[in-house]
Amino acid sequence: MFLKYLISFLLFIHRGALTLLSQPENLTVESVNFQSELYWSPVRNSENVQYTVEYLVNHDSNKGSSEDLWLEIPECSSLRASRCNLTSSFSGLYASINATLRVRAYDGKQDSPWSHSRPFQALFQSLLGPPNVTLSARRNEGWLEVRIRDPFDRSHLSPDLKFRLYYKKEDSDWMVYNDISSFVLIDTFEEGFKYCVKAHYLWRGKLRPNSIPSTPKCAMILESESARSIRIMWVTGLMVCVTLAFVLFGIYMGPKFYDKLKQALRPPLQLPEHLHEFLSGEEQFVQFPASSSSSSEDEPFDEVSLVTIDKEVVLEEPSSTHGHTRS
Repeated sequence: MFLKYLISFLLFIHRGALTLLSQPENLTVESVNFQSELYWSPVRNSENVQYTVEYLVNHDSNKGSSEDLWLEIPECSSLRASRCNLTSSFSGLYASINATLRVRAYDGKQDSPWSHSRPFQALFQSLLGPPNVTLSARRNEGWLEVRIRDPFDRSHLSPDLKFRLYYKKEDSDWMVYNDISSFVLIDTFEEGFKYCVKAHYLWRGKLRPNSIPSTPKCAMILESESARSIRIMWVTGLMVCVTLAFVLFGIYMGPKFYDKLKQALRPPLQLPEHLHEFLSGEEQFVQFPASSSSSSEDEPFDEVSLVTIDKEVVLEEPSSTHGHTRS
């Protein structure tokens, strides 16, 4: 009888071991701008599997403790999908919590063993950035206004999270300007030049490695009204001084170099050769030679007859003829 019960008990254990749910594997936390999710490989050897996620806050006092206080994440109870959204539990005031996560599968009859993740702390492990940089050049003052906004809510975060601002003049190398919180007015840039700035996340005076810097933004530094007025006054004064200097120089040097200046400004008149000969009285008139013919006869010429008709005579002639006939 005892042997029968022993065999039944061993068979029960053996069947339970064969049908025991496998535990979730490959627990991974992905976090960007404090939006965090836990992923794991789903269990395949059972249908209608659900998952439960819990976390343990890692304190120094927990070391050596026989009992750990595991807390259930309400949003990650009875999950069908193989992921859990951790944002509400590990952002804002809870971003600095250092916790270990664990996941277990169950199908209503059996529970799988727990699978544990590596310690997770969103404040340092979440990928931050890039921050949004906005530039505004103030014409009246000649300043550059820089505003930096986060892609997340930092209202409950430590003030130790800042930005390191870099700047450069166009076509030059980047230089560090200062460490700021979110806003700064820069009045040390040269007016009339284009400057670019970018921001990196900073944690307690050191660059945060797990972050993305902002995209460089550029703006032209506008000339202030006071600087513009001063520049116009200087240019006007310089022009007046130069003009006055030329006038005084002309008054002083004019009488001394009058003849040379007159000669330089009135070059000699260059007349054509035939006009020069005519005005100088040296023009020679051409004498045609006399005819060499010894004959006393005149040279023959063509005769031209010119006939003119008097209109009055032509008009009166028929009347005279008619009256003569009548008599």
